Amino acid sequence: MELEPTGERYLPSCMKGQIKYEHLHRYALSMELARDKQVLDIASGEGYGSASLSKFARSVVGVDIDSKSVEYANQKYGDRPNLEFVVGACEAIPLPSQSVDIVTSFETIEHHNQHEEMMQEIKRVLNPGGLLIISSPNRLTYSDLPEYSNPFHVKELYDYQFISLLNRHFKHVKIYGQRLATGSFIFPLKEASQPSFNAYTFDDSEVNQKVCSLEEPIYFIALCSDEVTNVQPAIDSIYIDKPDDLFKENQIALAESQSQLHQTNAFLSQYQSQLHQTEVILMQCQSQLQNTESVLEQSQSQLQHTEAVLEQSQSQLHETQTELKQSQSQLHETQAELEQSQSQLHETQAELEQSQSQLQHTEAVLEESQSQLQHTEVVLEESQSQLHETQAVLEESQSQLHETQVVLEQSQSQLHETQVVLEQSQSQLHETQTELKQSQSQLHETQTELKQSQSQLRETQAELEQSQSQQAQTEAELAQTQTKFKQSQSQQGQTGAKLAQAQVQLNETNAVLEQSQSQLHQTQEVLERLLFQKNLAATQAEGQHPTQYNLLLWEAWYAYGKGDLAGVAHYLQQSLKCTPLSRTETVVNWLESFAKLSLEKGYEFDSYSLTNSAEWKQLMRSITALRTVVTIS
Repeated sequence: MELEPTGERYLPSCMKGQIKYEHLHRYALSMELARDKQVLDIASGEGYGSASLSKFARSVVGVDIDSKSVEYANQKYGDRPNLEFVVGACEAIPLPSQSVDIVTSFETIEHHNQHEEMMQEIKRVLNPGGLLIISSPNRLTYSDLPEYSNPFHVKELYDYQFISLLNRHFKHVKIYGQRLATGSFIFPLKEASQPSFNAYTFDDSEVNQKVCSLEEPIYFIALCSDEVTNVQPAIDSIYIDKPDDLFKENQIALAESQSQLHQTNAFLSQYQSQLHQTEVILMQCQSQLQNTESVLEQSQSQLQHTEAVLEQSQSQLHETQTELKQSQSQLHETQAELEQSQSQLHETQAELEQSQSQLQHTEAVLEESQSQLQHTEVVLEESQSQLHETQAVLEESQSQLHETQVVLEQSQSQLHETQVVLEQSQSQLHETQTELKQSQSQLHETQTELKQSQSQLRETQAELEQSQSQQAQTEAELAQTQTKFKQSQSQQGQTGAKLAQAQVQLNETNAVLEQSQSQLHQTQEVLERLLFQKNLAATQAEGQHPTQYNLLLWEAWYAYGKGDLAGVAHYLQQSLKCTPLSRTETVVNWLESFAKLSLEKGYEFDSYSLTNSAEWKQLMRSITALRTVVTIS
C-alpha cells in the first residue's frame, strides 16, 4: 500500500529539498522536549514525525482525519510498542481528558477554519501545565507577498491573529520563526561534545555578532503552556541534511549548466563556420540566379507571343462553342415540347376512357334509383295517411296538456312565494312539471303532489308567522343593547380623554428621563477619563508605557465601544508613534488591552469581528508598509 503524492501531505519517500528541511526540522527540535513524555501528534499524516518522537517519548499517539494515512502509518511503523495511530479530527480528538503531556501540531491549523474548537480540544486532552508545540504559515510572507495560493489551505493567519488565538487559551506563549536562508557554516570536522556556536549578522555595511532573529519568517512555531517553565527552553536551531544538501545540489546543477553552456558555445562556433560556408555558396547561387533570370526573360518574351496567338485561337473556339450551345438548347426545347404534347395526349385518352366507364355505371345506377323512387312514393302515400291520423290524436292530447299546464302554472305561482324556505317543495314541483309534459296519465299524481305542496305551504306560513313574532322580540332586545352601547361609548370617550392626558404626562416624563440619562452618561465618560488619567500617572511613575500611548489606547477602546471602527484605527495609528515596542508586540498589546478594558467594564470583546473588519485590515497594511526588510546573507 502506498499513499498518493497529492501535495496535501509531506511524504518522505518521494519529496525532497525545501519541504523536507522544513518538516523534519520541526520534529527534530521537538524530540528532546518529548523525552519520557506522553505525546499526541495531531494531523500525523504519513506517520514519519510520530515515529521520530517515539524514539524519545514514553508513548506517542498519532491522530489524522484521513483513514488511508492512518492505515498506512500503522502498517509502516506499527511494530513500535509505544506508538499507535488512530482516526480523528482536530475539533474532536479521540483521547480522554488530561491524558497527554505534549501536543505537537505542525502545518495543521491552516487546513481548516475551526481554530477555536481545535484549541479547546487540545486544552482538554493536555495535562495541567502541559505543552503545545504548534506551527502555522505566515500569511503575509507565504501567500500575500509572493501572490501564491495553496489549494489545500482553508484559513491562513497573520502574526497578530496567530498570537491572539494562542493567548486566548494559554497563559504563556513564546513565538519563533522558521525559514530557509543562505549562510556560511563553520563546524568541527568531527562531532563536538558541546552544542555551542556563535552567530554573526551582516547589517548595512558591517558584520556584527548578535543573537539571530527572523523579522519576516515563512512559518511561525509557538511553545504554549499555562506553566511558564515549559516555554522557557530555547529551541533556536539549524537543520543540516547530509544526504539531501540543497547547496551541493545547486552547485552540481550550476556545474552542469556551465558544462552545457560550454557545449553550447562550441556548437555556436561550429554553426558560425557553417554559416560562413553557406554565405559563400549563397553568393555563387546568386550569380547563377542572375544568369537564370536573363534566360528567363527571353523565355517570357517568347511565351507572351505564344500566349497572344493562343488567346486569338481561344476566342474563335469560344464563338464556335457558343453557337453550338444555342443550337443544342433549341433542340432540347423542341424535344421537351414534343414529350409534353405526347404526355397530354395519353392523359386525355385515359380520361376519355374513364369518363365512358363512369357514364355506363351512372346509367345503371339511375335505372335502379328510378325503381326505388316508385316504391318510395307508394310507401310515402301510406305514411302520409297515418300521419294525418296521428296529428288528430296529437292535437287532442295537446289540448288536454294545455289545460293541465294552466293548472300547473297557478300552482307554480303559489310556490314561487315560498321558494327560499321550501326548496324541497320546489324540487318536487319541478319533478311534477316534467312528468306532466311527458305523459297525460301522470296528471293524477301531479294533482296529489299539488295538494301536498299546498299543505306544506300552510305549514310554512305558520312557521313564517312564528318567525316574525321572534323577530319583533329580537328587535326589542336590540334596541335595549343599542342604548347600553351608547352609554358605553360615552364612558369610553371620557376614559380616552384621561388616557390622552396621561400619555402627554408620560411623554414629558420620558423626555426628562432621556435628558437626565444623557447628562449621566456624559458625566460617567468624564469621570472614567479622569480616573484613567489618574491611573496612567501612577503607572508612569512605575516605569510602564508612556501616558500619551495609554491615552490614545483608551480613546481607541472607547471608540470601539461606540462602534466607531474608523476612530479605533485613527487612535491606534497615532499610538504607534508613542511606544518603543515592535509592531508585532504593539498589535498584541492592543488586543490584550482591549480585552482587559472590556472585562473590567463587563463588556463583550469580539476580537474576531474587529480583526476581520476593513478598517483593521487597512491599519495592518499600513503597519506592514512601515517595516524595514533586512536581508540575511
